[in-house]
Amino acid sequence: MTPRSLLELLLPPLSFVSSLTTLAEFQLSLRSWWHAKNDATVREYIDWLRRKEQTQLLRELRDNREALQEVGTIIRALSDATDSQAKGLLDELSLIKVGIFTLHQQLNENDARYEQEYLDQVYSRYSRLRTFGTADLREVKQPLDLAYVSLAMSTTSDGSGRYDAAPTLRQNPRMTIQGAAGSGKSTLLSWLAMKCADRRDLNNPWRNGIPFFIRLRSLVEQGVTPSVSLFTRHTIDPAVWDKTPPESWLYDVLDAGRAVVLIDGVDEISTVQRRAFWEWVGQFCDSYPNCRVYITSRHIPSEAGGGISANWNPPAHFAASHLLDMTTTDRTLFIEKWHDSLLAIEGDPEIRRELTEAQAGLPDKLGDPLNQRVRDLCRNPLLCAMVCTLHWRHKGYLPTERVDLYDRCCRMLLEERNRQRDIGPIAEEMSEFSLGDGEVVLQRLAWHMVQNKDGSGDQQIEISQEEASRWIQKALPLCRSTKTQGVAASVVLEHLILRTGLLREPSRGLVDFPHRTFQEYLAACGAQGQRALWAGEAGWMAGAFVFCLLQAREWCGSMRLPSQ
Repeated sequence: MTPRSLLELLLPPLSFVSSLTTLAEFQLSLRSWWHAKNDATVREYIDWLRRKEQTQLLRELRDNREALQEVGTIIRALSDATDSQAKGLLDELSLIKVGIFTLHQQLNENDARYEQEYLDQVYSRYSRLRTFGTADLREVKQPLDLAYVSLAMSTTSDGSGRYDAAPTLRQNPRMTIQGAAGSGKSTLLSWLAMKCADRRDLNNPWRNGIPFFIRLRSLVEQGVTPSVSLFTRHTIDPAVWDKTPPESWLYDVLDAGRAVVLIDGVDEISTVQRRAFWEWVGQFCDSYPNCRVYITSRHIPSEAGGGISANWNPPAHFAASHLLDMTTTDRTLFIEKWHDSLLAIEGDPEIRRELTEAQAGLPDKLGDPLNQRVRDLCRNPLLCAMVCTLHWRHKGYLPTERVDLYDRCCRMLLEERNRQRDIGPIAEEMSEFSLGDGEVVLQRLAWHMVQNKDGSGDQQIEISQEEASRWIQKALPLCRSTKTQGVAASVVLEHLILRTGLLREPSRGLVDFPHRTFQEYLAACGAQGQRALWAGEAGWMAGAFVFCLLQAREWCGSMRLPSQ
């Protein structure tokens, strides 16, 4: 048996090969198995596939007599060859081209084309990092592959142990990821989506996964049990790309265990919705046991007395993890990569000079004992990015307190509204709408969203624009200008959505704060103005925000606050 005769044997259709991906997997698996084989039989090959968890090939071969016969013919040809001939035969397998596919496999080529287009869309959507204070102000999206710093996590309840997040996730196909506000949970999931979609690096361990990114906050209005049939629409906004998957493609991906399901924000749905969500997760995992599933949330406490509550009740087979603060080494690398990612896409020589100077000067400033407080803030990726932004944008300025950092960022976004590009001139009736007016309106809106509960007793994450306009209307009499006081609330809302980074329209007819950190800070300021700081309301604030509420008068005294 010569290498050429095996090629001739392989030129007829291989019925079990349903796609180029399966063909590549078959070639690689056969080569790997042959070098490690104990017995050159079809049964031994199938057992080897099972041990290696080659679910796609196993599915192709399962209950397919013709496919088993084809594999048996190939294995017998290899067995009849000498060792050198067998090596040549295996090498020649890489020469097999698309011509081996039969006419009925044209549909699978359509699947492959759709899959590649979908992955291109995922990469485009999730490979750019929107950094607060840069993306919104300058319309810049930093390349995530340049900006990303590997996070550390613990897998124990007491937080002991420190492990790199990427290999830990790879070793655990189902995992919950909890962390504080701004700890990088959503960015980590975006990074995973990007890695799955990036097929260029053959050594990328995520490259065979098909990512589906589900933001639970976007499903609040429709219920928070994601529809499997809409996974692609949850991941990519249909307004951007609305191609319908070929029939059976999505379920083939799920059945083969190729899906990497990324679910973000359990803390952003109500307690009642969480019960239904966890039930859905369990049912999904039972239906598709080989898919990877990663779920993020802020820390959700268990019920009083210990134990797992209905609020946080993932299926038992999920591993638990907690994102940890950045170390000094992490912080230094973060600062370096944050600036590098902007320099990589910035063409203006003056801005490049400013960025280079900021990058060189910030680490030394943070090392100064006088800047210990701001250095401590930089343990958190979001806060560290905000410090980088302010230091660069304000020519070396460093905040001294966390509240100063939030205050500066909120003011910066409000003040930058006139520098936005491609928005058009400010409406004439909004010409006297001041920074102070914006603060008052946003504080009142944030406080109402925190104070008013949904049907389950949880704070509202997204509200209708009609409801937001009603609350804004109540705040307008507090504006300084008589002209502004008479503006329609809907006009003010549109102005804040278009010209600041503090409000957005996540979907048609809805409004929310893009990051809850700033909603909670503004709500604390609004609470001070409402004189509503009672202990029973402290639960909605986590960590530092509880303290922020209790100290709102001291911290927010420099801002003009809404009165009763």
